Amino acid sequence: MIIRFNLVPKYDKEKKKKIKIEISYIKLFFICILGVIFTIISSFIFLEYKLNHLEKLKRLKIAERNRYKKIIPKVKQLEEQHKEITQKILTIISLKKKQGRILYAYYIIVSSIGDNDITFKNLTINSQKALLKGVSLDLEDVANFLQTLEFNKKILKTIELENIYKRKVGGIEIVEFNSQIIFK
Repeated sequence: MIIRFNLVPKYDKEKKKKIKIEISYIKLFFICILGVIFTIISSFIFLEYKLNHLEKLKRLKIAERNRYKKIIPKVKQLEEQHKEITQKILTIISLKKKQGRILYAYYIIVSSIGDNDITFKNLTINSQKALLKGVSLDLEDVANFLQTLEFNKKILKTIELENIYKRKVGGIEIVEFNSQIIFK
């Protein structure tokens, strides 16, 4: 006895029938129409959202522009004040330099007296020159004073002895002199 197993499935002609999908053009047409309508509606919604967003952005930009318009005159006013203050500061600095130069010239003239017996009757200093009227007991003191002044050539340009004369006052012989000192 032989037992046979048939492992191959039975071939049925009935099962082999083609499955036909019936496509209804009317259903397809409605599906396409619904797709188009959905696309149009979603486009309108997206455009409305985008339009609202842009209008909101426009309002913000206009508000920011108006705020800047209010700030511009203040900035211009501050720039003018800055220029004025800068000019004042530069003027003060130049005056301080001139004053410092005059004080330095005064220091040099007074420190040149040293051990000499000289008294100033009148000392006038401006930014370009100094006029000096003085009294001494000896011509040698005046000469030493003027010679000491000549060593300070870094600020002094020329030293001119305009006149010198001797006088007797109360039995004491004094020497009066006028000098002009020109600065660099």
